[in-house]
Amino acid sequence: MSSISGPADTVIGPQRNPPQPRILLADDERAVIDTIGPKLLKAGFQVVYSYDGDLAYDLAVLLCPSAIVLDEQMPGLKGSEICARLAANPETAGIPIIILSGYGKIAGCHPNVVKHIEKPFSAKQVVEAVASLVKRSAVAA
Repeated sequence: MSSISGPADTVIGPQRNPPQPRILLADDERAVIDTIGPKLLKAGFQVVYSYDGDLAYDLAVLLCPSAIVLDEQMPGLKGSEICARLAANPETAGIPIIILSGYGKIAGCHPNVVKHIEKPFSAKQVVEAVASLVKRSAVAA
């Protein structure tokens, strides 16, 4: 059974191929995590989350999730900085990313940023974008 994993219980070792697609959800607004996380679980995804950019980057490298839903403005590394670092790492360069932002599209970001969703948004909008992205990635693999 799926559950939301938080910062205290996420680093369990490099399990790179979980039975369900793993989504990294990174946003410093608890309401975003609390709203989108359960909806992703209900849609059949394993969810790992972070409230800050530094942990989000570390989790992305450690877990190589199926996709990342990433806020631009967080404590620590900003979303665009995480994107640049992931793009520079051959093991993470292919992870598709959805950016959540209240500032519009972020120029010069990671080539695998496949969608920008502007705040405010609905949880349904984000879940549908993740489901479509994971389905497309599975077909391409």
